[in-house]
Amino acid sequence: MKKKCFGLVIFSLLTLLFISCPGTPAVQEPLSEAEQIALDALNAAVARAAEARQQAADFDGEEFFPSEWESAEDLYNQARQQRDTSSASATRESTARFNRAADAFDEIFRRSLAENLECAEMEIAEARRAAVAAGAEERAPSYLADADNIVTRARGEFDAGDYSAARASVMDALTIYDAIKAGLDALRMREEIENRGFEEYDRASFEAGNSALLAGRDQYSAGNYDGALNSAKAALAAYGQTLRAAMLEHIGDIRSEASAERQRALDARANVAAREEFEPGDFLYTRANAELQRQNIADAGMLFFESIPRFTASIQLAMERRLAAEEALRRADQRVAESDEIARQAEDLLIEQGGL
Repeated sequence: MKKKCFGLVIFSLLTLLFISCPGTPAVQEPLSEAEQIALDALNAAVARAAEARQQAADFDGEEFFPSEWESAEDLYNQARQQRDTSSASATRESTARFNRAADAFDEIFRRSLAENLECAEMEIAEARRAAVAAGAEERAPSYLADADNIVTRARGEFDAGDYSAARASVMDALTIYDAIKAGLDALRMREEIENRGFEEYDRASFEAGNSALLAGRDQYSAGNYDGALNSAKAALAAYGQTLRAAMLEHIGDIRSEASAERQRALDARANVAAREEFEPGDFLYTRANAELQRQNIADAGMLFFESIPRFTASIQLAMERRLAAEEALRRADQRVAESDEIARQAEDLLIEQGGL
């Protein structure tokens, strides 16, 4: 009995091996023309949905329109889960599901473009203003022109429908504007250090700043805008460290200078006539005194130091506005005088005519 059962087991195993032998593949019948067309359409719809989803994601569709994104994701996941090619009709239904998902992502992408354009214009305008305020028009006009030209190129790419290229160009322009500002801020800080003879308080940091500025210039020339920005920031940090070391020794002098410049600004009524420049300086000055009370000497010194050019700028702006107001008043007085003269001449003429 045992031998018989054992023999049946061996026979069963041999049968299974024979059936599953790789040398005897199952014969698949070729698809009909209609089935092949339906399958090709499905594959195209799958690719379209994936591409539309990625494009919407690249342009922050999920962030701008979270509820719409969730609905589109539901359609996409449903299409993937219910993908069916068992028949031509089932394949067509699957195709329709993927196309509905693609349509939803395309709509998100279309709406995201407008949001991206608005954000890009605001960011570019702000970054350019910051670069100009740092002195770009006077001290780095060629770099500023480079960034402006890239912005113009981005607009052309956007209008031509090359949105990915436009996005990359916008990022390059923003990076250049930021690098210009950081680089000019670093240069101004280096000049202040040299003018005051502060480099000896931390020679290593000062030289590190010089090296970073040179590296940034080379990286910019090579088209490595991110590297140029990072180097400019590194230079700014290194010079800042040098200044902090000096501030520990000269906090009294820096505070006195800031106080004197603030008083000059008040005497010029800059707190009224040039409030937009005076108030940021006064905010830094107030913070500096608070840090000084907390014995944060280096931080207080840096804040006093940063307040000085703000007060100076407010004085200059107040003077310019005062002169403009005086000129406007002079012209108004002149017009009144001219009107009085015209009135007198008209009166004389009437008298003469009456005499006739």
